[in-house]
Formats: sequence, C-alpha cells, structure tokens
Amino acid sequence: MIEGFFECGPGFPVKNGQVVKLGTMQALMQGFIPLRSLHTSYGSLMDEFMYSEMNEPNSPRILFHFSNLVLTNLPVSRSMPYRFMARAELVLVGVTNRISMPLTVLPLAGNRLQISGHTFIKLADLGLQASRAVSLFVKNGDEIKLSFEWLVGRKPFTKNWP
Repeated sequence: MIEGFFECGPGFPVKNGQVVKLGTMQALMQGFIPLRSLHTSYGSLMDEFMYSEMNEPNSPRILFHFSNLVLTNLPVSRSMPYRFMARAELVLVGVTNRISMPLTVLPLAGNRLQISGHTFIKLADLGLQASRAVSLFVKNGDEIKLSFEWLVGRKPFTKNWP
C-alpha cells in the first residue's frame, strides 16, 4: 500500500508513443508506505522479525521523496515503459538514506501511469544488526531488496478557494 502523490511538469511522458527528449524531467513523487504492508517471502515469522528490527512501533512508515528524474531510455515499443534514474530520500527506521534508484513509467489507458522501481539497501546503513539467526532455520542477511509498483491517475482540478 502506497499513499502519496506524483506531480509532473510539461514534457513528461504521460501517453504511449509521446515524443519526449532524454534528460531531466520536472517531476516530484512523495509519500509513505506503512511498514505493516511489507512482507518477506519467508512468511509471517520473518515479517514479525522485520517489523521488530525496523522499530515499527516508533517508525511505522517508510517515507519517500523522489526528485531529479532523468529519462535515460525511450521505450522500444508502445507497450514498454520509459526508463528513468531518480534521486530519492528514503526514511527507514528513522534514518534518511539518499540513494539513486532506477524507475520505469508505463503510460496506461485512462490517464494513468504505472511507476515501478527497485533498489537494495544494506541493513548496516540503517544501523541494524546484520547476519544473525532469526530462528533455528532462518538467518537474515545484510541486504534487503525494496521494490514497488504504484498506479497513479490524474486528479480532477478542484477550486479550493472562495
């Protein structure tokens, strides 16, 4: 579950086949992900361990702020996404991490965009202990993969003043 907003300026690829130039695009993406909406591929025991290690009672959300989106590759077909590199600030466990992250943007019907990205973060960078036994059969590693897929759509303009 992702809550937030995405704003883009003129020239941002919002339609398939749109003619755009490689380079920096005006765009801002900001929001949060509730920590409890994250799950490991190892089941509920590892999920609870992760929530505990990430201090979920005091840091219940992962905050994100993406800016400086640079269009690096154009799609080779209308069904392929535009590829970007973005600067991001991710706040995990109360620690701000400044990273670069590849993003893809796929324009969809109905003025919607599918925005996806992934990166790897070292637990040690978050001040968390790495490589220790979680249970008799499970041991955590030092690196976690963060990935997301976000479907955004245009919000109709509303007049907010008298």
